[in-house]
Amino acid sequence: MIKIQFSGGLGNQMFQYAFAKHLAVKNNTDLVLDLSYIESKLPFKKFSTPMQYELDIFNIDAKLEKLFFGNAVTYPFAKSEFILKTKINTKKLNLLKENNLSFNAEYLNFPDNSFIQGNFQSELYFKEIEKIIRKDFTFNTKLDNENQHILEQIQQTNAVAVHIRRGDYLSIKKNASKFRSLDINYYKNAVNILENKTEQPAYFIFSDNIEWAKNHLNLEAKTTFINHNKGKNSYLDMFLMSQCKHNIIANSTFSWWSAWLNSNHKKLVIAPKIWFLTEEFNQNDIVPKSWITI
Repeated sequence: MIKIQFSGGLGNQMFQYAFAKHLAVKNNTDLVLDLSYIESKLPFKKFSTPMQYELDIFNIDAKLEKLFFGNAVTYPFAKSEFILKTKINTKKLNLLKENNLSFNAEYLNFPDNSFIQGNFQSELYFKEIEKIIRKDFTFNTKLDNENQHILEQIQQTNAVAVHIRRGDYLSIKKNASKFRSLDINYYKNAVNILENKTEQPAYFIFSDNIEWAKNHLNLEAKTTFINHNKGKNSYLDMFLMSQCKHNIIANSTFSWWSAWLNSNHKKLVIAPKIWFLTEEFNQNDIVPKSWITI
């Protein structure tokens, strides 16, 4: 059994799953997703982005291990249960705790019966089983009429997905001190690079602050702003971005996966060279070598 403790939002959970799945495949064993950490967090938090299990949008093959005290009535006991479960897993299983964001090939040698904590944000952790990961991360939701219409527009054009993330990167102090907030110059430079390498692009803009995007991103090419997928349906933005021909991403695991799931073999992906404000977070292995960084 390979057990990984989930944390973070959709993009982080996808990285965690992909790495743990690779270990499970290598060890020919079962995969267990430990949800105790995200289920022990308050549903509305002032100091961090709220968390919930989000991989039910895919047809993945793993067992979910949930909290017994995770419901609304017994919730006050959830944190204690999370702490106790973590201690038990740490003592009974081989502990793999990620030290930093640099790729560490030794992690791929961990044996069966391991308990994993970390983010593992690099394609190198699952490149060997890429076909399996792409199959597992197949979206299982039927589109409504509005999203189906946008998908048809994407399929009929040389579509470029542009992801602008501001929201919790600015409003939550912890995030604002960690993540670089990309300014309009990043996006303008990315557009210039892309337009020199492709023809007749049509831009599809996805953002948690669409008004900022409309006010700052003035493009001569055809531009469509998308702002209707919110809350539980926000993952549909990831699906639509993955269907575009090319991607301009933010320093966000959400848009990272949108670009990685893009199956266009001639795709151009432009990503920020600097993701974090502090040097303690090494980001050299986050962006695949085939992508363009600026």
